Amino acid sequence: MPSSPDRLTLESRERQLLWERVSSEVEKFLAEVETFPVAPSRDRAAELLAPFDFGRPMAPEEVVAHVTRGLEVDQVHTSHPGYFGLFNPAPTTMGVAADTLVAAFNPQLASWSHSPFANAAERHVIQTFGSRFGYAATDGTFTSGGTEANHTAVLTALTQSFPQFATEGLTGLRPVLYVSEQAHHSFHKAARVSGLGAAGLREVPVGEDQTLDVAALTRAIEEDRRAGKTPFMVVGTRRGRPAAAPSIRCPVWRPWLAPKGCGSTWTRPGEGRPFWSPSSRLCWPGSNKPTPSPSMPISGCRCPWGPACT
Repeated sequence: MPSSPDRLTLESRERQLLWERVSSEVEKFLAEVETFPVAPSRDRAAELLAPFDFGRPMAPEEVVAHVTRGLEVDQVHTSHPGYFGLFNPAPTTMGVAADTLVAAFNPQLASWSHSPFANAAERHVIQTFGSRFGYAATDGTFTSGGTEANHTAVLTALTQSFPQFATEGLTGLRPVLYVSEQAHHSFHKAARVSGLGAAGLREVPVGEDQTLDVAALTRAIEEDRRAGKTPFMVVGTRRGRPAAAPSIRCPVWRPWLAPKGCGSTWTRPGEGRPFWSPSSRLCWPGSNKPTPSPSMPISGCRCPWGPACT
């Protein structure tokens, strides 16, 4: 048992033993993951959590052993060679190491003075990504994943299209966001959270190749314009090559997202040069040239993360 149960930080020797146990369990998992089922055959959560009744203190090594067992038998293993999911990547060694360092040092990025190095590292990575997409200068922030990055993109598009949105909200506005029926459902959440509501989002069908039906999109935009609404953003899916661009005569933000892809890009007109992103390519309406981006949900070292770049 810990010699100082009243403290959350264990003694040096206890910490060393704990790190050794955690490292041993990780190495054991990596060596044996191919022998585990890719996905659990049944939900065993209640059974696995039964020992944690909080009726007695548990030694750190005992807790690690219980948790490791639960993670081994009751979750999908993205590291397994038989896992063919598209969205959750397998963890990498440096990703695990980075998570460990972040958990230990707990850098606070809300204020530059709290952690200048961590803030500068974030800015450096964001600017590096921006330079790859043709920007001379890039600003932005890391997000917790694709959902937050997509929400940030919607807010950015609203502010760009309606400058008064930042101060007055959606008062007097009737903006419309168009998404492919194959687009990630985080856009539906973003529509609600940003104040658009369900009525401010329209799903557009896809063709047999799963790309957005441009003719249907054009009809929807024309219909909404006649109703006094203002299109401001289009989210589509693509495969193989960019779909034909509809004839849209307004600054509609138009990202093309691969279905559940880990790489995507967002754009506004008149900026940048052609590029190819990990899983998407986008064109401005009326052009076959791709353009660069203010938000990119991409695949990180563990689960997906999404820097929002402007």
